[in-house]
Amino acid sequence: MPLTRFDPPADIDDLDTEALRNAWSEEIDETVTKNRDDLQAKLGPNHPAQFFNELTDPKNMADRVEQPIMWQGFPRLLEKKFGENSTAAFQHAEDGTPTAKARQDFQDEYLEWHVTRDGTPASKIVRVEFTCEGPEYWKFLGERAPDKVVALYQQHVDPSATRADLFPGGIYDPLNKWNTGRGAMHLIQGNNTLGAEVNIGAFATIKRKDEDGAPITDADKLIRCAKFGAAGRASDPHIGDIVNSLARQGYSITIKNPIGLYIHAIDLTGFTKPDGTPVTPEYFTITRGSVGQGLRAIFAVPPGETTGGHSFTVSDIAIGGIKIAFGGQIAKHISMKLTGVAVEKGKINNPLFGCGAGAQLFAATGLAHKAGGAPAATRVPAMLEE
Repeated sequence: MPLTRFDPPADIDDLDTEALRNAWSEEIDETVTKNRDDLQAKLGPNHPAQFFNELTDPKNMADRVEQPIMWQGFPRLLEKKFGENSTAAFQHAEDGTPTAKARQDFQDEYLEWHVTRDGTPASKIVRVEFTCEGPEYWKFLGERAPDKVVALYQQHVDPSATRADLFPGGIYDPLNKWNTGRGAMHLIQGNNTLGAEVNIGAFATIKRKDEDGAPITDADKLIRCAKFGAAGRASDPHIGDIVNSLARQGYSITIKNPIGLYIHAIDLTGFTKPDGTPVTPEYFTITRGSVGQGLRAIFAVPPGETTGGHSFTVSDIAIGGIKIAFGGQIAKHISMKLTGVAVEKGKINNPLFGCGAGAQLFAATGLAHKAGGAPAATRVPAMLEE
């Protein structure tokens, strides 16, 4: 069935009027269209863009393929700098400051989290909340349905959240206290946006060649060449690699409706309670969205759960024999997902273009474009160089 409207992420029911749902569809339509048009302008009139808008661009869907693209939720750049599963990496990923500074600086894999600890000297973790909701959606809600924003914060973060907390001066503040030092309702890291997701999906469709003219098929080499995101992340190179592999097969490509970043699953292998028995799926609850398409999740010990007749906390749980001291240890086991759509295999056969989106591509089309330049929405490393 042809797509008639872009739906809200995970098809959640916040938008309870046709006017709101249509307005959100228009926002996504504009984002997708702008990226498609920017891509076409850079390719020039002789090379059709392989990124399309499913709402407005007619395509033959007979060979439609859906391609899930998944990556880990913990920042790979921190692992590269400090070592995988290292205490230093986990420490850098989070802090207890009111501004959630570490979260804003480092949690850049489209997954962010907030840790709640008890008031004991041991400061044990009692709850970790995870979110992958794009800030654009919450800006939209803040402008068009502010009462809904307040209700959702009260439902998911804290009943004490007030309109004054969330809308100082009457304007929604994404860095309000309930989305920084006291909770995590939606993404705040500067690179974690729906616009960046769409941008990577669009510009990763350009096929690339190295200095010898050979196709670039390695994920890291591709992203360093094309500059559509940040090399070293778990997300950007992998997203670009899958999209580019589809482009090399001649597909037209887009992102599956509803467009969003999603919590796909958690791998609880090696998670054990204090008595050594395995942690069960009830410890990880999708509280917004749905299984496989989660927007928000909570990791906590289920109410009333005991071992040996004693209650326990998240900090008493071990992963691979190591007790949980940071939320990032859990994030490491969460897989994130977006889903690409590919149609009309083999129909488009664009040439290979050189690196940097520079002279090899744009001189031929007459476009004045800075060599090595990247689209404005492209994700860059935040506060950490490789």
